Amino acid sequence: MLSLFVIGYQLEPIIGHIKFTILYLLSGIVASVCSTLYYQNIETLALSYGASGAVFGVFGAYIT
Repeated sequence: MLSLFVIGYQLEPIIGHIKFTILYLLSGIVASVCSTLYYQNIETLALSYGASGAVFGVFGAYIT
């Protein structure tokens, strides 16, 4: 969360509050869907939760 704060503090003024929120939420949703599909594909029962996918989506936007 500290890294999200540091990167988000720099990225949010550039893209705006609403776009940042949409970016964060969509990144989290896409990461969760991809994780679920991956674990279904390898036939393993696993629960996956957290904000790591959303944080990496913010990092990707920052790098881009």
